[in-house]
Amino acid sequence: AFSLAWSLSLPYAYEGITYLFSPDWDVFKTSQVWVDAVTQNAWDTGTAGGTMVAYATYMSQKDGVVSIGTFMPIANNVVSLCCGIMIFCNVFSALALEGRSQAYIVNVLKDNGPANTGLTFIWMPLLYKDITFGRGLAVLFFLSLSFAGFSSLIGIFELQAVTLENMGLRRIPAAILVTVVVFLLGLPSALNLNVLVNQDASWGFGLIPSGLLFCFLVIYYGPDRFRRVLVNDFGLEDLKLRKIWNYFIAFIAPVIGVALIIWWFANNISDDSRWFQLEETSLLLTFIQWMCLLMVVLNANHIYQRCFAKPKSSQDTIQDGSIEVGQPKDSEKEDYLVKRQLLPPKEETSSL
Repeated sequence: AFSLAWSLSLPYAYEGITYLFSPDWDVFKTSQVWVDAVTQNAWDTGTAGGTMVAYATYMSQKDGVVSIGTFMPIANNVVSLCCGIMIFCNVFSALALEGRSQAYIVNVLKDNGPANTGLTFIWMPLLYKDITFGRGLAVLFFLSLSFAGFSSLIGIFELQAVTLENMGLRRIPAAILVTVVVFLLGLPSALNLNVLVNQDASWGFGLIPSGLLFCFLVIYYGPDRFRRVLVNDFGLEDLKLRKIWNYFIAFIAPVIGVALIIWWFANNISDDSRWFQLEETSLLLTFIQWMCLLMVVLNANHIYQRCFAKPKSSQDTIQDGSIEVGQPKDSEKEDYLVKRQLLPPKEETSSL
């Protein structure tokens, strides 16, 4: 909050705000701006990366799944907007004081180092340089940034560790194995920012197909059944998903996702004459990485099902042949409502 207030007080900060909130309507005709917007939100909230799947395994009936799913994206976008205002005010102020033109400042914002590293590691320290205790604030900022990075890794590590546990591996070996593998996979990006640019381009956009797979899982299970059984009937003190959610998850979201993928592929092929080259952000290299991961996942799933998965028992199946995962027991729900004084207590009966 202090950093935002300080950036707003800088000279020429209003020019940064004016530019930030003056849209170029022609940009909305390109696929990249829509892809960037969707993938940024998907990355920030973890909705399409599987992180929420790991967190959901620890949720109880008292956790507000709908409430969290509603207010977390709102809070995320508000924080992102505040950060954008802070950056634009800072950059416009610093460069305008040097007599730079608006076109020059905009080019600096567009070309700020590989994977946007310049915005954080160059401009944020400059924001605090004229404050008396600015050095301490800069240390706190980067310390908070480090904590945010580590806290984000918790969900990623937990998702893989829980998967290995379900396959029969013990907790500690699973955690160690995941840590080592993730460290080795991330090491090239840490040593070479060009690798980071490639990974950001490939897997940032990859969140859209990933999100579509989650939509298809819900469609396969049944959107209305998912909404009633796994969400509304499961939660004890939560907002209720309305029926309009069925149409969004079954029709609107898949159509938008597929349209964005087709639009993005078409624009890349028509606008980039080197789309078929094995370059950092080329379409061909992105597609190859997607197919390689898909083959690895499908084969790993096949091997697990053939060699490790236990056959389902008859107790897992209900009358219609499906598994009602997440259906709360009536007794548990009644006990909770009695505690909340929403139902009269049960009459005690004694037997002779």
